[in-house]
Amino acid sequence: MIYLYCLTDAHPKDLEFLSPEYASLLPFDQYAVVFCNKDRSRLYSDRDVMMHYDVSALIMRQRFTVLPFAYGTFLPAGEAIAFLEKKKKAIEVAMATFRDKEEMGMKVLVPAGDSGAELQKRLGESPGHRYLSGRMSNHGPALSGLETLSPFRREVEQRFAPICTRIKFKAHCVPKSILANVSFLIERQNIDTFSNALRNLKHAFPCYKFLISGPWPAYNFIDLPDDVGM
Repeated sequence: MIYLYCLTDAHPKDLEFLSPEYASLLPFDQYAVVFCNKDRSRLYSDRDVMMHYDVSALIMRQRFTVLPFAYGTFLPAGEAIAFLEKKKKAIEVAMATFRDKEEMGMKVLVPAGDSGAELQKRLGESPGHRYLSGRMSNHGPALSGLETLSPFRREVEQRFAPICTRIKFKAHCVPKSILANVSFLIERQNIDTFSNALRNLKHAFPCYKFLISGPWPAYNFIDLPDDVGM
């Protein structure tokens, strides 16, 4: 069995920096499939999880387009090319859709040590909360406490929609310290604009702590086998 990491528009010669210890290459049409030989029962170690993400991200940082396979995608070695040939048209569509796009991630956290009452007070004092409460003053009482997460989501979407191709917002139930995970799919050329919008968001909502990661391949927007009908 082979375990698939990703498919990329890089030529295999451009991927010689990858260590054969954890990645092998399978040429396919004008693409390269990055995989490793692995038994399914040995997949789920911490090292394997890191390899799945790190290999794809490393290739993307060389300015290639990367389509990540869903974590845990196995194929018999002798069937890989036949499988890819059947999905060739769908792969081409996905490559065109995600070419020159990158994912940025944002975790929205409650600052450590904040109780619900403390957080509510800080939300009420933040310029972002006052702004949102004012905008919604004609639709009911002023927002308070954790109820601001829903309009916060709308604010994130409004601020970033003009510069992002897609946005995924996943809210978490309190009292978890992570209130939400937000994924942004953006054109590479918009990275600087994205950074400026993020800086303004942090200033508007000092009651939250933001952890930013990326750029990454579009992990939260494409799982290649699902998108090509595996």
